[in-house]
Amino acid sequence: MNKKLSILLKAAMVSLIFLSCSGGESDDVSENTNINIGNSGNNLILVSSKTQASIDTTFEFYFQNSINEQITNVNWDFGDGSTYYGDGSLSKIYHNYKTAGSFTVKATLVLAGGTNIVKTVNVTVTNTNLLKIKKITVTSIPQKTTNLNWVMVTGTTGNWVNFTGAWDESKSYMTTNVNKYADMYLELYKNSSTPDPNNPHQFLPSNTSFMLSTGIVTNQQANVVFDLSSYNITLGYEALNGFNIYFKDNDAVNSLVEDGSPDELMATFSIPASEFIGSSRTFTQGNLSFKIDFEKL
Repeated sequence: MNKKLSILLKAAMVSLIFLSCSGGESDDVSENTNINIGNSGNNLILVSSKTQASIDTTFEFYFQNSINEQITNVNWDFGDGSTYYGDGSLSKIYHNYKTAGSFTVKATLVLAGGTNIVKTVNVTVTNTNLLKIKKITVTSIPQKTTNLNWVMVTGTTGNWVNFTGAWDESKSYMTTNVNKYADMYLELYKNSSTPDPNNPHQFLPSNTSFMLSTGIVTNQQANVVFDLSSYNITLGYEALNGFNIYFKDNDAVNSLVEDGSPDELMATFSIPASEFIGSSRTFTQGNLSFKIDFEKL
């Protein structure tokens, strides 16, 4: 009887040991499947270089701490409708905002195993420290230095004659209007610090970008008013380096240069951001003179 009891006890002990070993292996498999996501081995956080800034100011977003995963993609959503489908790089990224508001920036890390890890950070963009361009009045423009006039020799032949003078289109070939001056318009550009438009992982301290072309004011030579209030030209002063204006003549039919190009450049002018003092400024460069009305917000 004692022998039978001893055998039964030994069998029970073996069974307990087997069950214990079996349970431990199951726990190990569960941990390997999750690869420690979210624990001390993966304490990655998303950080912004600033939590608040004005329109056009560049935010820098980057990661801190470490992650033990193989990352195939980092996809970005900046909260303003702008997205960027990246690669597996955790390198910093830049973005600026064109409107004010509170935005949640979301970085989705796509892991090699198909799991996603989402990191977020909140930023605020304000309607402060802004420059609004309201009106540009051109009071005088430079004379043409390469004005070509077609002088008829016979009814069908002639030759070009160079002369310096006003932007008078009546002297242009095939012009029927005897008193027609430039059809003036402006092209506006801004130079600012901004993320690289082609690669948001790069920051450009100085980048010139086209803003808009104004409407054309026909048959004018001076005292031309361009009311820009409807364009709502609002620039972030913190990011702004300068403001560039191209004064141009539109010649859809006849070019004053008569070299085949429809529009001519009358003059250019670059205004550093520091020059916008008060509410209006008059600028002169040779025969070019114009006034800008603006507002600091």
